Amino acid sequence: MFWNVLLLETDKLFKRALFWIELAVLVTIIIVADVVQYLISTSIPSAAGRQLTTLFTWPTGLENAAQFADAHILGGLLLIILLSMLTAQEYSWRTYHLWLGRGISRSSLLGAKCLVALIATFLVVLTSVIVSSAVTGVLTLVVKGSLPFQQINVAHFLSNISIVYYSLLPYVALAFLLSIISRSVILAISVGLVFLLFIEGTIYTIFSLNHGIIGSMVQYLPIGLETALQATKQTSTSSILSVSSPPLLVAVLCIALYVAVFVGLGFWRFFGQNFTD
Repeated sequence: MFWNVLLLETDKLFKRALFWIELAVLVTIIIVADVVQYLISTSIPSAAGRQLTTLFTWPTGLENAAQFADAHILGGLLLIILLSMLTAQEYSWRTYHLWLGRGISRSSLLGAKCLVALIATFLVVLTSVIVSSAVTGVLTLVVKGSLPFQQINVAHFLSNISIVYYSLLPYVALAFLLSIISRSVILAISVGLVFLLFIEGTIYTIFSLNHGIIGSMVQYLPIGLETALQATKQTSTSSILSVSSPPLLVAVLCIALYVAVFVGLGFWRFFGQNFTD
């Protein structure tokens, strides 16, 4: 039964025009951003142009191919909108009422929703990787005449993808929780985006400059944990922040805790909701 529910939920994702529109937006922005960087690099002094060129050509361009799916670039915004629609709209459409009325368990229903959310997140990251790799590859051929395969750090490439995907999960879980609590697409999207785009970044930027306990505490916001994961890729990291990031293992566990708490609260609230009206 769970497998049937999962297949239907996956089918709903792929039949959503919004999903394909978001991927098209992501693809367009990646192409435009890389091409604009190339055009700028050809119109500025040679030294500065060469430095800019390294950003959109291989190996750096390939190794950072997942960057456009980052939670604080495009990935978080796109997924909060998409997953809020997928989860909260089911209330107004009375889809949950229908499923539960046919004997589907609440845990199976939400479990399928969670797996579809993970699939959607993976596809957003994968789209960024494929498109950015292709565009930067073409630009590399234009600029350098060949692709420097021997210079590619495969471990760096794979770790970037893993970090971007894993760092998106707290925001995916938050969108899930807000959708269940509010039962409203507008509220879930609004609150999720306000937190992602304004509240979290503002708090992190301001209080990270604090030398005291508050400065240390904000490092455990999702954005701070993502920063900690990103810092592990560098042998030496210089930062304007006055406090150090959490260790790698702590950052990984804290992100998992955010996801577990948000999803757990969503399940708890869903199990207490009345669908008999």
